[in-house]
Amino acid sequence: MIPKILREYVWPLGWVALLAGLLRYLTQDAWDGWSKIPLGAGALLVLASFPFKLADLRAGWRKRSTRYGAHSAASVLLLVAILAMVNFLAQRHPKRWDTTHTKEFSLASQTVNLLEKLQQPVSIKAFYPGGDYGLLNDLLVEYRSRSRKLSFEFIDPDKQPQRAKQYEVTAYGVFTNPFTGTSLEYGTVVVESGARREKIEKQQEPIHEEDLTNAILKVLQTEKKHVCFVEGHGEKSLDNVERDGYNAAKQALEKENFQVRAVNLVRENGVPKDCSVLILGGPATEPFPEEIKMIQEYVNGGGNLMVLTDPAPSASLKSLLQPYGLEPADDVVLDVSGIGRLIGAGPIIPLVGRYEGHAITKGFNVMTFFPLARSIAEAKSVPPDVRVEKILQTTDQSWGETELQSGTVPTFDEKKDLRGPVSLGLAATRESKDDKGAVTKKSRIVAFGDSDFAANANFGQQGNGDLFLNSVNWLASEEERISIRPKDPEDRKVTLSARDSRWIRYGCLIFVPATPLVAGIVVWSRRRKSR
Repeated sequence: MIPKILREYVWPLGWVALLAGLLRYLTQDAWDGWSKIPLGAGALLVLASFPFKLADLRAGWRKRSTRYGAHSAASVLLLVAILAMVNFLAQRHPKRWDTTHTKEFSLASQTVNLLEKLQQPVSIKAFYPGGDYGLLNDLLVEYRSRSRKLSFEFIDPDKQPQRAKQYEVTAYGVFTNPFTGTSLEYGTVVVESGARREKIEKQQEPIHEEDLTNAILKVLQTEKKHVCFVEGHGEKSLDNVERDGYNAAKQALEKENFQVRAVNLVRENGVPKDCSVLILGGPATEPFPEEIKMIQEYVNGGGNLMVLTDPAPSASLKSLLQPYGLEPADDVVLDVSGIGRLIGAGPIIPLVGRYEGHAITKGFNVMTFFPLARSIAEAKSVPPDVRVEKILQTTDQSWGETELQSGTVPTFDEKKDLRGPVSLGLAATRESKDDKGAVTKKSRIVAFGDSDFAANANFGQQGNGDLFLNSVNWLASEEERISIRPKDPEDRKVTLSARDSRWIRYGCLIFVPATPLVAGIVVWSRRRKSR
């Protein structure tokens, strides 16, 4: 009687207990008594009834249906092994594809260039509540897939307080927006390379690609290059946060690890020696001849110069640029193609959508616009040690108007105006060579016929900010940074309630696996009864 009870009741009861304990652990992720007791009791019941069930198992094995079932089970195990191997290979050699129309989950070319050229290890430690944050994890996986030199880990600062203290981590938790009621988990990300360390702390918005890329750049760069803005002639101010200021440009340059400051050439008695790039941002009046000489001495000595000049009555800076093959014109560029309507502007704001093959605009696929610009052409006589290249031009339906008058409709005058397309930006490279032909000094100059495209009001619009930053990076010989910079990603999250989450979890872990199991039991039972 006892062997029959063990075979018929205890054996299946033990398996039911094992399955219940396992499901409890998988669904609740809790290794507590409700998981341990069913698993332990189930194991004891199965082991206790196994000797009495052995004869039935042997008899069942001799049946043809059992052998077929064993073959099927072996096939399933082989498939699982193959999938496990494929998953292992995918982890060791990851490859990802972005199938979205806008490629919003792809890294910017600036980030890709940086990661593919990594020569030294970079480690990223993300301190977040619970030791995980899905959005950042996905981004870091994409980073790691581009370089084996980069590694990352998530750390729960509450469970590992010593590591949090080691890295001086205090900013982490949950931020609740008082206006929308939405909650955001935030933490601290520490980027390290060698002895250099950079910390990212953002409490009211997620950490984006731009933050990570800039932090990596900072820990890799051993020294900061200085960008100096000339002041004293009505140039746009770095501290001005109004529409016509350059504060946005200053902050963007600092994010790219440049040291930015204003310099007065008269007070400094020349261009400071530590200036990697010198910028004249829309001077209202011409510099003194002595200042022009200072700047030219700086360029001839291997310095790099950016000139942003506006139409009259602003300074044209012809005397400064002509020795380098650049000729600012006395005109105002008009564009009657109608493209300016895209931004609610008239012909006085030309837009550029196509670019020349210069390194500054390599990979550019965004528009730039230039409020009230003058044209800049290549001079008729270019010194033999200077090479001039075009950066961007306007459309065929534009021209350089030499007599713009308010209250009248401008028309193209063949005799006086410059027929389009006209150039709004040029780059020049000057090389000094010794008697053997070896380059001893190399200077770079960039000139744009507008300074407002980089002002606060326009810096973040379309590709204006990228054009300005790419120009500075080219001048500073930081070509690996030239690209379209990462933009803030669109919020496309699907918000689920706790009830929805439970239904999805139970559906994936219980209902989906249980459906074929129940179907198999029903089929087996019917076949058994029909015999």
